[in-house]
Amino acid sequence: MLPLKVIQQLIKESDLFKQVYIGKLDNKKEKSLGIYHRKSSGTPIKALGGLEHTSYGISPISLLIHWNKKLCGNGRRIHKAFSIFTVERQRISDR
Repeated sequence: MLPLKVIQQLIKESDLFKQVYIGKLDNKKEKSLGIYHRKSSGTPIKALGGLEHTSYGISPISLLIHWNKKLCGNGRRIHKAFSIFTVERQRISDR
């Protein structure tokens, strides 16, 4: 599982947002993103052989994007932000 600080750094490196916060957004500045932990639901992931054989875990997060007052601009930004994680997931799994 990636800590929120690592996720924040990946997003900052993309230069898509002016501010990237962990937790509460500071006065909802335009072109900013907030990262939040979410409560897990269901049972945790566990391999058949037990925790010592489990190779990954899931930690749900929420991303709150505050771009501007135009809906179409927000939608494009959401898709670009999501693409960061699909590319980074491949880069991280290649290590």
